Amino acid sequence: MEDQSFIRNRWLFAVVAALAVVVVVNMYFLYVALDSQTDLVTSQPYEDGLKYENVISEERYASELGVKLQVKVSSVPSSSTRTIELQLSGMKAELAPQEVELVLTRPSDSRLDEAHKLSQHSEGRLSYQGEVRLPLKGLWFLTARAKVGSQWFRVKKKLFV
Repeated sequence: MEDQSFIRNRWLFAVVAALAVVVVVNMYFLYVALDSQTDLVTSQPYEDGLKYENVISEERYASELGVKLQVKVSSVPSSSTRTIELQLSGMKAELAPQEVELVLTRPSDSRLDEAHKLSQHSEGRLSYQGEVRLPLKGLWFLTARAKVGSQWFRVKKKLFV
């Protein structure tokens, strides 16, 4: 008789332990969900929609100009600061942008997003250069905004570091 109660207690212990593991794992998931930052919710959706109309018109202007973006990133394995060079091709040299801004975004963590102003790398070429910080390896989205006259255009590219 005593042997059967031990078996019954062992099964009871296993069921309780399994339920305890489920509760602990769910509490961990709840902590991670509440602690992580989400950028999907905004307090001003209408204003953000209006801003996105500007993004669409800037991208349309870039396609009308025929702009293509080529990116070169220096590889310095010990440092997160790298030199990035943007080469704009497909547009006429007389339409060389006066200002070029580069926005680097990390799809998985918006806390690493950065914006930089780039300077012209060499006269006569549509090449712009600057120092950027890429602290993590993986996928980055590049958005280059350039001003021609009074109008901005925007070109996007994916970068894998």
